[in-house]
Amino acid sequence: MRTWLPKRQFRGGSEAERPHPLVVVGHGGGRSKDAEEIHAVAGAFTKRGCAVLACDWPGHGENAPFPDATPEEILRNSAEEICDPEVWLTAAKEWEVAVDDFVDAHGLGPVGYWGLSLGTVLGLGVAARLRPGAAVLGLAGLVPSLEDQMRSAAGRLRCPLRFLRQTEDELFPQESVAQLLQALAGADLEVRQNTGGHFDVPVPEILGSVIWLAARLAELRAR
Repeated sequence: MRTWLPKRQFRGGSEAERPHPLVVVGHGGGRSKDAEEIHAVAGAFTKRGCAVLACDWPGHGENAPFPDATPEEILRNSAEEICDPEVWLTAAKEWEVAVDDFVDAHGLGPVGYWGLSLGTVLGLGVAARLRPGAAVLGLAGLVPSLEDQMRSAAGRLRCPLRFLRQTEDELFPQESVAQLLQALAGADLEVRQNTGGHFDVPVPEILGSVIWLAARLAELRAR
């Protein structure tokens, strides 16, 4: 588990006494909680007054049997594991415990979720258990072996949700993405579509998703 606390402190009266929001961040396939992009996203959230928690998915980071493997090798070696429904459920339960402990230790809340690609495939289970006040998902579709679990989790999300998708995503067929969006129909859904492949998401789109999520959580914090 890796955690970050806000760099900016809220000031002024009762506002200063309110808990900081927490964003749970899920990394992509072949990456880890210590990946450069995760640190960048975490830093962007902490600058906006949010605490951040990130863990390693099964077969990744500290859970990888070969820590010096390339991202491609890590993803290939963990493919069977991360597509197992039991592993999917266990990971969600473990992340929930980590979040609860961090929230209790620092008096945090409300909670949001941010995760793309594998951070959506596995993160749906985490988000469904956390019942976030808002979430960012995307760059993913339904995975056949996890379809029932993903549909069920997606159906339990009722929060404001921004979903990022790419028009030429080479990792997730457009039909599977459309099926996932249909499963998320119960959420207050906003779809952001960009041209290009899976790894071509514009940097401003990523930053925009951080700003959007931090703003939604700030609104909940102010109530």
